[in-house]
Amino acid sequence: AVTRSATAVVLRDTVPPQRLHRANTVAEIGKLTGLSVGAALAGPAGAVLSLRGLLAVNAAMLVLSTLLAWALPASSKRASAQGRDDAGAQAGTRPRVDDPLLRRLFARFLLVSFWQGFHTVAVTVVPVQVLGGGTRLVGVFVAVSSVALFAGSLAALPAQRHLARVPSAAWAVLPMPPLLAAVLVGRTVATLVLYALFLVLFEMAYVHYNNRVLATASDAELPSVVTFRATLLPAGVAVSVLVMGALCDLVGPLSTAFVVAVVTALVTAATGTTRQAQKARGRRPTRAAGVDEHGVRP
Repeated sequence: AVTRSATAVVLRDTVPPQRLHRANTVAEIGKLTGLSVGAALAGPAGAVLSLRGLLAVNAAMLVLSTLLAWALPASSKRASAQGRDDAGAQAGTRPRVDDPLLRRLFARFLLVSFWQGFHTVAVTVVPVQVLGGGTRLVGVFVAVSSVALFAGSLAALPAQRHLARVPSAAWAVLPMPPLLAAVLVGRTVATLVLYALFLVLFEMAYVHYNNRVLATASDAELPSVVTFRATLLPAGVAVSVLVMGALCDLVGPLSTAFVVAVVTALVTAATGTTRQAQKARGRRPTRAAGVDEHGVRP
């Protein structure tokens, strides 16, 4: 967790600003790939290797990661690093984010944890309660979901390049219609297709907000941002799983999906750009070179 959070800071200091979105997106794709490949290899490896053997493989991967890290170029932004140190000394050690625009973007980013909690519950509830299937259909649903998330992470890169002018709010709202349609239609093939579309847009929104938050944060705020990102996102998923599971038991998956859509609409509306946020943009003292207030390269 420490390494993954620090990676966002290292990327800002190592990668040119015009390639930052691409680097952050590839980092997320790498995370998804590693988790999926590791999970797929766990069964065969556990059948062949002892516990000591598995730990030895883990140690070998750590050595390989260390060698790759050693090969990274040194940071070319010594001045910005010094600025972060000075700002940190003035602000103290308590993580905080003062920029109103960054807070709004971060609130939308946390919507992803709410969707993830619903997906964790829905991947079992929808095939069983909505489609009336069994364990085989659940397995199909899980497989389709995994492919859809990968497709969304891969599609996020060209989407960022060609749809940079799409309003930020649209990325939060777009996943909701296919989600509601998937639960409403209640037919196996149609529900699978619509739910897969929801997950593709889900992952694209995650990458979009993740990249904008990391690019919009000033050098002084970046350590706090990655700290909140690493702690609040999994905490939000855990709380969402509990709440969404209870709602599915009490009112059913259809009503729960509508709750997700309503919460998404409320959060998106509450974090909309206001005159105060626009004034705050003009007061921002530091920002990554080559990007605008949304973290988009002109």
